[in-house]
This record gives sequence, structure tokens and C-alpha cells, in this order.
Amino acid sequence: MKNCDGCVACCNGTLNIDVYGEQVNRTHPCSKICYVNNNCSEYTNRPPVCSNFKCLWLTQDDIPEWLKPSKSGMLMLYRKGYLEIHSVKGMDLGADVFLVGIHFAYMNNWPVRFYVNNANTPYNDMLGGMFTLKNSNLKMGTRTYE
Repeated sequence: MKNCDGCVACCNGTLNIDVYGEQVNRTHPCSKICYVNNNCSEYTNRPPVCSNFKCLWLTQDDIPEWLKPSKSGMLMLYRKGYLEIHSVKGMDLGADVFLVGIHFAYMNNWPVRFYVNNANTPYNDMLGGMFTLKNSNLKMGTRTYE
């Protein structure tokens, strides 16, 4: 069974969430993160927004270990009918990893929303957008990612 063990991508500011009234976002990570151990200092007493949260890496058996957000730089969620792809704060999200996320959406027939850190460009902010591969002429084969 997969576990977070050392991954704090969901609470380091990658996602915009509210934890006990504290706004967590790219400029303000959760104050409960212990960066020495890469875990939550309040893990056993964490609020429901945290204890109920599950990224796709945790819930999907077909997503390999190397795509763990803390290793790949990509955090994927299925929310409101979309696959959301988020670049993990403080990590580079390579095009090859991003395309694996796109392939995962295609194989599940999900439209995509993406939020990618654009810090290494003149814009110095987030690049985001959405698209769908449904009813597409795009042909992609299957591939084993391990």
C-alpha cells in the first residue's frame, strides 16, 4: 500500500488550500510542515482537509513509484470531472513527466486542467489552462512507465 512517507507536495504550497483558517499557497506553505523529516508535525491530529486528501499517486495502483509527487515534480488529482496536473512547488516538472500525465488523462478519457510553475520564464508566475482529448484524432499507444 502506498503512503505519503516523505512527500509534502500537497501542503508545501503546491495546492491552494485552507488549513484551520491558514491559507496555504505557493507563497505560504502550511506552518505544520517539518522540512527536516518531510512530514507533518500534526499528522495524527491533522484536519479533515488533510486527512481526507488523496492524490492520484496514492489511489491508483497503475501509477508507478517514480511518479510520486516528491520524486517526479507532478501532483495529479481527479477533481470536478478533470484530471488536474500541478507542478510541485520547488521542483522542476519535465516535459516527459508532464506528457505521462497527459497520457494518463487520455487513457481515462478525462479532460485536463494544468497549473505549472513558470518561474524560469520572464513571466515568473503560474501557467495554467485546460483542454480535452475527448473526440480527438490524437492516437496514442499504451506504454509501460516503469
